[in-house]
Amino acid sequence: ASASTALENLARARAAGAEPAEALARFLARYGHRCEKEAELAEPRWADDPRVVAEVLEGYVAAARQGELTDLRLRERELTQRAHELANEIRAELAEASWLERVLPLRRAAFAWVLREARRYAPYRENLKDHGLRALHLLRRVFLELGRRLTARGLLSSPDDVFYVELGVAERALLEGTDLRAAAAAARAIRSRDEQTPPPRHVIEAPGRAPRWVHASTSGGGLIEGVGVSSGIAVGRARVLSSMDEAQRLAPGDILVARVINGAWTPLFHLAGGIVAEVGGVLSHGAIVAREYGIPAVFGAGGASAIQDGALIRVDGDLGLVTLEEEEA
Repeated sequence: ASASTALENLARARAAGAEPAEALARFLARYGHRCEKEAELAEPRWADDPRVVAEVLEGYVAAARQGELTDLRLRERELTQRAHELANEIRAELAEASWLERVLPLRRAAFAWVLREARRYAPYRENLKDHGLRALHLLRRVFLELGRRLTARGLLSSPDDVFYVELGVAERALLEGTDLRAAAAAARAIRSRDEQTPPPRHVIEAPGRAPRWVHASTSGGGLIEGVGVSSGIAVGRARVLSSMDEAQRLAPGDILVARVINGAWTPLFHLAGGIVAEVGGVLSHGAIVAREYGIPAVFGAGGASAIQDGALIRVDGDLGLVTLEEEEA
């Protein structure tokens, strides 16, 4: 949604004679506190590094010029119509459930109330998250200022090293002049190692015992089984992305494949023909947005990142299956 807003702002700015750079600056002033790993203080925000936003916009513009960009308004109308149809189907099933319901529509009234309240309050979750991320963005600036002061005194190698030492340690170093460079480097190395470690499929915890990781592969041959989180079927080229930094590689109709898909990836959904993620379920942020966009998606697909980039794959959001398609010679 943020990328769509940015495009609209850029279009209006250009029509009014303003430079796209100025419109982008206004967009970043409003949404610059967002980024890919939004809950991670060490992660640069869009305001700090707007390159990803610019690349996503370039992809949108290129797709629009080629006539490959779906009109979001048309998709929204189709999804709205489908939602009304589903609501009517549920009302009809409730009415046929019993003779009492036909005479006294209590369950239908309850359904109407729940549906109305869900539509009313669903946006509040996003508003709450947005305000929380704004506060986190301000907190990040405070830590970076602490890091700059420690770096200026030769106690850290760079300001963002402050995120790799504990707050109390950093505060004492500022007062006592403790050299934190070795500690920060060691913490960075640990994080880098952990990021290269494949995540477990499940974590089993029992009282009095340490958590036990269970690695279970669900892939076999040309099939990967996951959880269907957004219905529909899509066939396209797999575009395996390790992060949003590779956003420019996604072309219209490609199947977006990643280890984790969170809310910050949603600007790419307008280009993707389907979505596959190794981690997540039906209530994942990316899964919810995929349903809102009407994009077939499978999450919890262990081993999906090992799919060969560019391979022709089929995503079945109903059955939760990802299959490798045979290409004609």
